[in-house]
Amino acid sequence: MFDNITAVAILRKPLDFSKTGKILKIGQLEFIVQYDKQYQNIKNYQALVRNLQFTVTQEEIKISNSLHKFYCGNNYSDYNADQLAATIKDIEFCTGILAEEFIIKKIECSLNIVTESDAVDYLPMFLEYRTVFPQKVYVGKKPYGINYNLTDYRIKIYSKNEELKRTDRITLTTNILRFEIQIRQNRLLKEIFTLKDLASRNVRENVFDFYFKIFGKIKTKGIEDFSRINQKHLALYYAGKIGEYWNEEKKHNVNTAKSKRKLYLELLEQVNQETPLHFLDLLRQKFAELN
Repeated sequence: MFDNITAVAILRKPLDFSKTGKILKIGQLEFIVQYDKQYQNIKNYQALVRNLQFTVTQEEIKISNSLHKFYCGNNYSDYNADQLAATIKDIEFCTGILAEEFIIKKIECSLNIVTESDAVDYLPMFLEYRTVFPQKVYVGKKPYGINYNLTDYRIKIYSKNEELKRTDRITLTTNILRFEIQIRQNRLLKEIFTLKDLASRNVRENVFDFYFKIFGKIKTKGIEDFSRINQKHLALYYAGKIGEYWNEEKKHNVNTAKSKRKLYLELLEQVNQETPLHFLDLLRQKFAELN
């Protein structure tokens, strides 16, 4: 549901690092000093608790990394609303700071769905998002997913099986395809301002309406039927799948690039019939289960 996060709270009383030692205690946590390598001054204090990073500067405390892993120990199992609420209470207990004091800077919305076949097999069905083409994501030399990098957010679709097998040597018994949106500008999600907001059912529903709209705009490749298009349009259909083609069109054929783009999107709808995975329906079902 919600996973990787960056949230910051202002300390009620600023710290004076000239008077602190190697270990700093805040709430239930003991923080270890981190030095600036060049000047050997105290840079900050850090504590790692079940994958969640707590960092203290002289004026603030920051939490980062995975909420899901903090509570469940992994992020491939289900993580529901009750577990999320318990996570927030745990953070309050650990730090002694209320959830409404943590201002969210970045957050990741994610859902896992189970697929019949190997999750990697479904990746080729995802085409461009608006005018952004997917980039392959690798572990070693083998791709395990795709992402779309935009200014305010990043979309990632990947096989959790392949990632875990290659990074942690874990073999899952089910095929899991994971869908993530990492939101870098919280102005996109006006409902989320503090850590406490994540506990609200209405907030979660509004956030995931945005999530579903994003994934609904990704063009997908289904079972291809070319019976309704001619050879000339067939050439555009294949050329349009290459991101560089549209870059060249904008440079050299400014007057026709827009109309070609419109035709290409129409061709996608004509050629691609039923997709091999009704992923939006499955994502909605999964969210309904967890929320």
